[in-house]
Amino acid sequence: MEARREQTLPNVPFPGNEPSCKPLMEARDIIHVYGGGAGARRALQGVSLALKGGEMTLLMGPSGSGKTTLLSILGCILTPTGGTVYVAGEAATRMPAEQLAAFRRRHIGYVFQSYNLFPTLTAEENVRIALDVRGLKGSDTVVESQRALQTVGLLHKAKSFPAKLSGGEQQRVAVARALVAAPSVILADEPTASLDSKNGMAVMELLKQLAIEPSRAVLAVTHDPRTVPFADRILHIEDGMIVNERKRPEGIPTVNDLSLARNQRLAIREASALPLKFPTKNPDRERHLEIIEANLHKYVPDCGAPFTLSDVVKARFAQRRKGGSPHTCTAREDMLSIVADWDNPDDALASQSDDCLACLAEMFEG
Repeated sequence: MEARREQTLPNVPFPGNEPSCKPLMEARDIIHVYGGGAGARRALQGVSLALKGGEMTLLMGPSGSGKTTLLSILGCILTPTGGTVYVAGEAATRMPAEQLAAFRRRHIGYVFQSYNLFPTLTAEENVRIALDVRGLKGSDTVVESQRALQTVGLLHKAKSFPAKLSGGEQQRVAVARALVAAPSVILADEPTASLDSKNGMAVMELLKQLAIEPSRAVLAVTHDPRTVPFADRILHIEDGMIVNERKRPEGIPTVNDLSLARNQRLAIREASALPLKFPTKNPDRERHLEIIEANLHKYVPDCGAPFTLSDVVKARFAQRRKGGSPHTCTAREDMLSIVADWDNPDDALASQSDDCLACLAEMFEG
């Protein structure tokens, strides 16, 4: 069985440099068994892993592979049948229940798939409750809650109730709640599963930005292939065992790296006080739009204006499959380039800059 897995899941390189710091969290020989006697089922079979600061890790695998069980054990919510979880150098699984609860609140932030927001509390209050359970009170908790909401781009929604927030906004509030107490490890359970593509990728970019901090590690359990470009490392679990690990080789950027670089370029342009305006009539711009739209209609016939980033990515991948254009880069590099050139993921194609349209047109023409 293990020989077969090595053939189907080869240990190929993946896009991140190996962090040199000690693990913020480490699991050693984790075993978990549900039930007893003849009906016992072994969900985890000696799993070992380490999470280091400055690293975004994805845990992927089929349903029933043990992903959720492992995440619950790493989050100190479930006690393993065997093995030890170390957090910040301390053996968390050996602590008494009361001490473990306080330890978990201090070191671990948890992002749930279903958000788990209190409907009668505002966004700010939902974040602040994470400080309340840690025994923190007073005006400082308001300031910290607002700072966390600002980090996820939702300070303007601080007084809104969950019913008035979109799914993506609710998930970002959940991320702010996990972040507000400055945990060393953030664990996310299927963070994009309940979201559409745009909001899902926005949440993943946010988690990746949080993972840049050398004092913080982020682990996300996911089955969503769209999350792969955000990872520094991917662990594959199958039948309760880690069967494969892939890392990002040095020098290959993630989507988030390219996004940050783009934002820095935009900040320099804004600082120069030059207005970012598109000319009303620009022959080159119109020609580039025509080229891009012609390829969108050709390779994604069911798409229509306003064309989105997703439409462009689909068209390029369809063009690659059909051999409609010569290409010297990989499909992954194509996708990263498109995302990096796109000026604002929330805008339609026609709202992108002249430079962006020129790059996209050149890509389609080969």
